[in-house]
Amino acid sequence: MNRVCNYILFGLFFAIGTLIYQNYTLAKDPENLAFRMPVTSSSGVGQGNYELLTDGNIATEPYLGGPNWVQVDLRIENMIDTIKIWHYWGDGRIYHENKVALSRTGDFLGEEIIVFDTIKKDSEYPETSAGKTISFRPVKARYIRAYINGSNVNQWNHWVELQAFFINSRQSVKSGDKTPVAWGKIKAL
Repeated sequence: MNRVCNYILFGLFFAIGTLIYQNYTLAKDPENLAFRMPVTSSSGVGQGNYELLTDGNIATEPYLGGPNWVQVDLRIENMIDTIKIWHYWGDGRIYHENKVALSRTGDFLGEEIIVFDTIKKDSEYPETSAGKTISFRPVKARYIRAYINGSNVNQWNHWVELQAFFINSRQSVKSGDKTPVAWGKIKAL
C-alpha cells in the first residue's frame, strides 16, 4: 500500500513540477506594448516620420527629428512598469529636460503620472546604444508622453525609439537559476 501511495505521490509531484517548469521556462520576453502603435507630437516632424519611434529599431539613425514631445497611444489601457527610450546616441550627447509621463486620458493636464523628470528629481545622462531604462511601480495607462529640450551639442531634438513593458507580469528561469520548488519535493520522495 505504501509503495502505491509513493507512486501516486511521485506521479502527482512530477505532473505539478512539469507544469511549473514549463510555465517558468517557456515564459516569453516581455512584450513591447508600444510596438507599432500610433505616435503624435508637439509639432511637425523635421526629419524622419512618426513610425520610427515605435518600429523596434534602436540604431541611432534614422531618427525622428524635431518635436519637443512625442506621445504614443497604446490604444487600450495597460499596466506598465518599465519604459525604455533612445535618443540619438552616436556621440554620447546629453539631452536636457527629459520627462516621461503616463496618462489614462491623454489630456496631460495634471492627471498624468510622471515617472521620470530630469528637471525635478532625476539626473541627466549621456545617450548610449543601451538606451535609458526607466523602472517604476506599475501604472495603468493608455498614453505615454516623453519630452526633451535640445542637448549639449545643439538645440535639436532627436527621437530613436520608445518602448513600454509590464515586466512584473513575467517570470522566467534562466540557465543557472534555481529550479522551481516542486522539483526539490520530487527528489525528496
